[in-house]
Amino acid sequence: MAVAYKELSDFPMAKEAFINAIKLAPSDRAMREEYDLLVIKMKSKEKEWFAKMSGFYNTEKLTKIEKADEELTNLREKIKR
Repeated sequence: MAVAYKELSDFPMAKEAFINAIKLAPSDRAMREEYDLLVIKMKSKEKEWFAKMSGFYNTEKLTKIEKADEELTNLREKIKR
């Protein structure tokens, strides 16, 4: 199951399944190697995600979203009065 979750990029479920499998067969070296590969892949995806998000944080698009949120908050405050 762990390998299937890994291939489907469901990393949290894959990690949980690998940990359970390793607990059941602690001497299974292949399972530990697969788990190590999963951890490497998870870190790689995390770095990729952070790189994308850091690019987003420095754009006009985020500024527009923040401004729209602020205007909406102000409008809600006016309506409550």
